[in-house]
Amino acid sequence: MIRILTLITATAFACSTAIAATNDDYKAARKAANDQYKADKAACKSQSGAEKRACEKEAKAKRDKAIADAKQAKKSDKSSSSGMSSGSGSGMSGSSSSSSSAPSSPSGSTTK
Repeated sequence: MIRILTLITATAFACSTAIAATNDDYKAARKAANDQYKADKAACKSQSGAEKRACEKEAKAKRDKAIADAKQAKKSDKSSSSGMSSGSGSGMSGSSSSSSSAPSSPSGSTTK
């Protein structure tokens, strides 16, 4: 029952703040991409010459792709939020998938 009320409340709230949430998601994704770029670039410091340049180029390409993906998601969320009658929760479905890059392990199950 609480989940249903939460879903209804979230849907109503999402209708009024869809664009603000989209901008916040975009800013968070951009910050995460830049933070990851800094970490990847720092990892390249141990290399030298052509390997270092290739490493830095790859780090930059990963960052640029992540930012481009975030822009595309922002654009598609913005266009889908303008027609809210067709999908009430469509703007919220992609927000959790981009933040989990490491695999999670189940907390109580050990099988051997």
